[in-house]
Amino acid sequence: MSSGAIKKTALINYLLLLTTIVFWASAFVGIRMGLKSYTPGALALLRYGIASMAIIPLYLKYRSHYSLTKTELATAFLAGFLGIGFYNAALNYGELTVPAGIASFTIGQVPIFTALLALFLLKEKLSISGWIGIFISMIGIAIIAISQSNALSFNMGVIYILLAAFASSLFIILQKPLLKKINAIEFVSIAIWSGTASLLIFLPSLPHQLIHASLQSTCSVIYLSICPGVIAYITWSMALKRLTAVKASSFLYVTPIVSTFLGWIILKENISLLSFVGGCVALVGSIIVQKK
Repeated sequence: MSSGAIKKTALINYLLLLTTIVFWASAFVGIRMGLKSYTPGALALLRYGIASMAIIPLYLKYRSHYSLTKTELATAFLAGFLGIGFYNAALNYGELTVPAGIASFTIGQVPIFTALLALFLLKEKLSISGWIGIFISMIGIAIIAISQSNALSFNMGVIYILLAAFASSLFIILQKPLLKKINAIEFVSIAIWSGTASLLIFLPSLPHQLIHASLQSTCSVIYLSICPGVIAYITWSMALKRLTAVKASSFLYVTPIVSTFLGWIILKENISLLSFVGGCVALVGSIIVQKK
């Protein structure tokens, strides 16, 4: 391969990763904008109702001929409930009071929960460095919790987002055996549809909110559905085909930084130094665990 071709390939790889990172980082900002007109549950339902329709063409094109057993289908539905339904409802409730950047740092603890769940459920071993990473992350999260609260009240938003991170970890654990039977797009489609179905409990309040919502909030939800929800998964899959999983994943560590920057530019959110330090400490712990 010529040097020109190598440079072109590298450029395409970086553009794919940049698109993925910016879209996923912007999701935390988009949620805050959507919450100006929608309740957390209605926002999650509208977002994934749109995503459910948008992903149909991809499912029809890439679906496999393997039929899931009843147990496997139940596992896929449970994964969708946890990773799409519960995750987004909890994250949205958390972002009512937690800035976009801090929410992103907190969600970055997914590898911590995944490592612990894999230890107890999949009997995977955790190294000494992995335990050190978990301890460091706990310190970081404690700093974030302190920085987001005051002497009179504790910010429950941090707890909601930690619950969302835990649900996302269960989503990862549950999908692991299923991805040996069906492809990623097929699994994500089933997860989105089942997750959206679980969010239908918020349907009664959605029409009224949709009618009275600002154009900005509704456009934010549409953006969340298409860009972070569908396009980012496609660009991420394309990047994984061209790069190793380890190399591609290493770029995702900048996502909270990008979220913090976008929150500052778009939402005029000012994050305290203590919050930012806590986020960075938690992120370092997460990186150590992933590299265990």
